[in-house]
Amino acid sequence: LAGFIFMKRSPIVLAATALLASITLMVAHLSWMDPQISNLVPVLKSYWLTIHVSVITASYGFLGLGALLGFLNLILMLMKNPKNRDYINITIDELSVVNHMTLIIGLYLLTIGTFLGAVWANESWGRYWGWDPKETWALITVIVYTLVLHTRFIPALNKRYAFNLMSHILNAHIIWINRIKNEEIKVSPFTIHDTLTLSSKNLENYENTLSILVNNDNSKIIHYRNTKGEKFINTVAGILHHIINHSTYHRGQISIALKQEDIPVPVSDYIAYLREKTD
Repeated sequence: LAGFIFMKRSPIVLAATALLASITLMVAHLSWMDPQISNLVPVLKSYWLTIHVSVITASYGFLGLGALLGFLNLILMLMKNPKNRDYINITIDELSVVNHMTLIIGLYLLTIGTFLGAVWANESWGRYWGWDPKETWALITVIVYTLVLHTRFIPALNKRYAFNLMSHILNAHIIWINRIKNEEIKVSPFTIHDTLTLSSKNLENYENTLSILVNNDNSKIIHYRNTKGEKFINTVAGILHHIINHSTYHRGQISIALKQEDIPVPVSDYIAYLREKTD
């Protein structure tokens, strides 16, 4: 399920999921448990147990995919050289985005499953939590994954956050320009650019936007598909307003990220640009 959900983000995800499923089936086949059918003990005769195990097992699929993608990223980092650095960096960033999303879903399911396990424990033993080894390690697992997911908010562990946001703003701008001009979209929203490319793409976006304003009717209807392949229609004016609002939203996030790194935040308000132009 995790592979089918995220395979549009990167084709590697579906292959990784197939590998994970194969490993899981192999381990299940190696089980030495006695398959003899016997009567269930009373404590296992509860529908809460079925729900609890189902949700926890579902979380393992997403968390397992996250672990596999993280391991794959480590291998890609070792394979980098001057010739393939740019391509591998793009692949690593795409897989990192998918990895983050799979861990978020996995953590939600794991947390919900742990709470459902407490409900089952209360029905079976008359208490929600007893600090036995299984319950204690379930709590530790939730805490560990929570810490992993929140490392991106720690400046020392997230040096590329602002840089990635800048790339995302430019990519979104490029994609919308391609849609207005009915051109092939050659970037994804999460493609990461180096510093020189950021500068050149920014200038290119500026020139293309001016060209659209001069040569297009703002009320012109644009037919396009989003990243999920769904069809939509909007006017040129509506799309241009969205581009502005989208970049403004992320500009605030970039400012916060720069402040956390003790980097001076450049003045980027539009009114400041008008003041400089007047002077």
